[in-house]
Amino acid sequence: MVADVNAREGEETVRAIRDGGGDALFVQADVSRSADWQRLVDQTL
Repeated sequence: MVADVNAREGEETVRAIRDGGGDALFVQADVSRSADWQRLVDQTL
């Protein structure tokens, strides 16, 4: 799971992981906001 406030950079990271044979998902999140943390955890589970 990749989390970043910047969607473009987060998606680039996911693409790099996948290009390397890994599996990744992106969630746009501001880690200073508790609601974003909850959404990140929910989507990870």
